[in-house]
Amino acid sequence: ALLRDMETRGFCVLERLYSEQECAEMEQLLLEAIGGLEGLSDSGTRVLHPLLASAPGMAKFFTKREYLEVMEAIVHDDVHLAHSGALINDERRDFGGWHHHTGWSEEGVTRVDSPGERAGSEATTHRFDRILMNVYVSGSTHQNGPLLVKPRACTDPDETITASTLGEEWPEEQEVVLIPPGSAVIFDVGLAHGIRRPA
Repeated sequence: ALLRDMETRGFCVLERLYSEQECAEMEQLLLEAIGGLEGLSDSGTRVLHPLLASAPGMAKFFTKREYLEVMEAIVHDDVHLAHSGALINDERRDFGGWHHHTGWSEEGVTRVDSPGERAGSEATTHRFDRILMNVYVSGSTHQNGPLLVKPRACTDPDETITASTLGEEWPEEQEVVLIPPGSAVIFDVGLAHGIRRPA
């Protein structure tokens, strides 16, 4: 079912991948890395990238077999880590605009191709060359600002993100992903997604 979701919708959900205790530990490590809630910006956010440079204690959460086995099945190969990052926010966070992660180099700073020109994009059925996983330590809820996605099959062309598509309501189909704390979402890098403001 998870592989089918990746192929037909561009993402799959692993609910409650991390326990309540693991989530509490992750939250503590992240807050320590930014110096507590006072380390948030005036807009109520803070990005850590690369995450493991700022919070090396998070490394042990990257080796959970439950999700590594799913990723290996999706890419038909061993997986390796290209990026690590975290978004920490409170109720002041604004809408997180629609975007995707197609075409970034492993250093995360250089565009290596353009949306719609991803290497091998014409032959992605049953195989994904790059995927990403977001872990929602506090869940994805209406209260904390849920994840939004625009489902796409792995054979669909990549989205072209323009100024006209950066509003909160995508002009076409979108889906609100509501999941409990400790859940993870695995994405194809071409999946357009955003996050709503907290309620």
